[in-house]
Amino acid sequence: RPRGARAGGDGAGEESYTAWYNLGNAAMYRGENEQAQQYFRKALEVNPSFGLAMFHLASLEARAGNHAEAVRWLEEATRVGREVPPLAAVHLVDEARLAGTVAEALDHLRSLEGKYGGASAYQSAVGIALLHLGREDEAHAVFGKALALDPTDAYAIEEDLKLAARHGWSTPAEAGLQAALRDPALPFGTLKDLGK
Repeated sequence: RPRGARAGGDGAGEESYTAWYNLGNAAMYRGENEQAQQYFRKALEVNPSFGLAMFHLASLEARAGNHAEAVRWLEEATRVGREVPPLAAVHLVDEARLAGTVAEALDHLRSLEGKYGGASAYQSAVGIALLHLGREDEAHAVFGKALALDPTDAYAIEEDLKLAARHGWSTPAEAGLQAALRDPALPFGTLKDLGK
């Protein structure tokens, strides 16, 4: 039994899903991907709505080039999972693009509007999906929603600036870019490079 697991009152072991998850993270860090998958699956046996375990299973599948399987895990994580960051929606679109299922991913994301609609990363993911489907006007509008929620959302800034430049549109991404460039914790190298 993993450290941190609890014994059930009837003597049967009732494992702690967080203990299995932590073992999975450690195995993933060591590059032991098959072992990590086993641990994350054990965490899901104990807690079937543990979204972070699904998120990491998707990551492992993506690394292995199994993009359709990564999409399946990300869709499940965002649908039923708890503790799933809205950024998972962006990863879902990235994997769906590689799997050739962007339209289906967009449909899935649209069904989650009530759950994630207030997160800029979710809006960015919808915008990126629309962009991949050639629906640039709609993507531009959705990037505007993302930037209204978070003016420094790097995905919305980067994609909407490209759209605006291509079409001569005005965009709130310009103000977001200025704010992002002033942020010392800027996480994206592409935006840092734009400021040089």
